[in-house]
Amino acid sequence: MGLQRQFPGNIVLEAAYVGMKGKRLYYGGAESFNHLPEIAGASQSQITALNQKVANPFNGIIKTGALSGPEVSAFQLQLPYPQFIGFSIDSLPVANSIYHSFQLRVEKRLFHGLQFMVAYTLSKSIDDASVQGLTTFLGGSSSLQDPNNRRLERSLSQFDATHVLNVTYVWDISIGRGQLIGRNWNPWVNGILGGWKTNAIWQFSSGLPLGLSRANLRGPATESTRHAEKGRWWGRPMGEPVLRQSRSRGGAAAICSGLRGRYPISESPESLLRNFPSSRNFRWVGSERE
Repeated sequence: MGLQRQFPGNIVLEAAYVGMKGKRLYYGGAESFNHLPEIAGASQSQITALNQKVANPFNGIIKTGALSGPEVSAFQLQLPYPQFIGFSIDSLPVANSIYHSFQLRVEKRLFHGLQFMVAYTLSKSIDDASVQGLTTFLGGSSSLQDPNNRRLERSLSQFDATHVLNVTYVWDISIGRGQLIGRNWNPWVNGILGGWKTNAIWQFSSGLPLGLSRANLRGPATESTRHAEKGRWWGRPMGEPVLRQSRSRGGAAAICSGLRGRYPISESPESLLRNFPSSRNFRWVGSERE
């Protein structure tokens, strides 16, 4: 939804709202199904009991691996699939996203040899899974604070950029025969100094938000243990229960809106082009960057 207005000098101003809502997106990080049910209210003695060794009912049935011995940890037998150390599937299509933006564009259409466009976007993107589990190599990461409550992951998207400014221009420099400068130059001088043009593209944007994690675990970690949690006993998707320093889970989001990376500046080289009259198409292009 937008409005557009044309001004003298072939200048066009456009303002628009753009919004999108995504449903049934792939939920990266929620592939594991072999995790303990919620045990956040368990006492210390109950958690200790979960880590005690008990008789292994799969002894003699499973011939090799961690479940082939006479004893296993008690929590193993409370998993949904106790006969497996891990049980996971492809990412489920259960994630959601929402995007809102205000977009402003000023464009000067080609007039007297000059054309430019300035585009600004103010936006916010929120989701509960920014990446699909099998595509993290393209960028981003997946994590899960509580596999029993995926709604805790709802936060800013990992790729959220609040401000984005794009500037581009093309300018036929007014130098040469028939131009503002050098209108009456002879062909030799015009052949050297006339017929030049230049262009460039710049992009300025906000830094991407940061996702913080902490590893205040006792023993090796098998997942990201994230986001300023104040600590609590709870079950990891795979592995033994973990003791936090206190008994309350933090309320920090997966992505911190107030912490962002450096503001990147993307630019293309400033190009300088020269057209040479010829019976064949020929053009020399030089580029220069400050």
